[in-house]
Amino acid sequence: MRKVKFVSVFTLIALLLLSISQTVGLAQVPQQVSPSPTLLDLDGPVSKWTDADLERLVDLIVNEKITVPQSQNIAEQLTKEQLTKVGELLAVRAGVPMEEWRQSCRSCNAQTAHLSSEVTLLASSEEIWRQPIEYQEGQGATDMDTYYSSSECGGDDDWVFHETYTYYGQDPDGLRWWTTSSRVYWAYLACYGLTLNGFAYNWSEVRLCAGKTCTTMAGGPDWVRDHMYVKHK
Repeated sequence: MRKVKFVSVFTLIALLLLSISQTVGLAQVPQQVSPSPTLLDLDGPVSKWTDADLERLVDLIVNEKITVPQSQNIAEQLTKEQLTKVGELLAVRAGVPMEEWRQSCRSCNAQTAHLSSEVTLLASSEEIWRQPIEYQEGQGATDMDTYYSSSECGGDDDWVFHETYTYYGQDPDGLRWWTTSSRVYWAYLACYGLTLNGFAYNWSEVRLCAGKTCTTMAGGPDWVRDHMYVKHK
């Protein structure tokens, strides 16, 4: 009889402790907040996305809520008109006047066409090479050391992102750039088709050009410097 009472008391104590634990656990549950937009909000084929869908996409881009691989997958499915719209929306979010963006876009398209038409561009007397540097996702890359404003890129003052101590075996054809930022990826995709003007004054450096308007859309030169990398494929 005593044994039965002991078990009963032990059971009651255990149930009481369990009840207290559940009550405390419920009290510690944080209040739910509205979730950020996700890719799940964007339904249907990418080529059929509306302007509202693209606005949600730009929200993800600006807030770095989408990875670069995800961005690449989406970008490959966008129409030319949709990509132009993404560029416009990025410009608006960056505070870039629409006319400035359109003018920059026209200049970017002309530059991209020129870069694509020639494998190696004519270098100045001080440069040892100048040519387009394509984008390629990768690892084992070196980030940029610094940046400066210069007309070296071909007329207007652009940002020049400079990386030193890069070994590429005197083979600039094998150089590639890439980024860990979705904002940088999309801004330079909209502006340059991900192909940047590159050059060097010696064999242990790489300099990449990017216009100031497009770099503002990409988050600013500090952000680009900290999230841009070069490698030799």
